[in-house]
Amino acid sequence: MNHPASLPVPYVAPPSKRSSENLYLGFQTTFCLIKSLQLLPDGNQQ
Repeated sequence: MNHPASLPVPYVAPPSKRSSENLYLGFQTTFCLIKSLQLLPDGNQQ
């Protein structure tokens, strides 16, 4: 019953989830910026 992985998982889950959410939000923002920047040259080319 002494599973070391069982204890840290719930304890580490909240902070890791927060950091992953921040990374995801940052990635979304960067992706949106890159997409909007790519849309400009694409619109000029077409």
